[in-house]
Amino acid sequence: MLLDVDNGPGFLVHEHNDRLYADTGLLAAYEALAPGGLLVVWSSHASPGLLAGLVEVGEPRGGSAGERVLTVTRDGRTLDYALYTLRRP
Repeated sequence: MLLDVDNGPGFLVHEHNDRLYADTGLLAAYEALAPGGLLVVWSSHASPGLLAGLVEVGEPRGGSAGERVLTVTRDGRTLDYALYTLRRP
């Protein structure tokens, strides 16, 4: 499941999207995963708080969270995007 909403939790265009990145939103996404499923959340910036939320949701349920920062050059600018993952066992 890929969650690519807004610009990520640290740079919201629409404030009401913050609920997607809250523990309740992350838990709902996790619970929607099939066994062995993977949640990937795209963010325009690194988000330690998002990673912590994924760990908080996943670890007690046997899940594992991770972060991967990707450097992208676009329109002459270098940007660091982040992908956050949460795997359901």
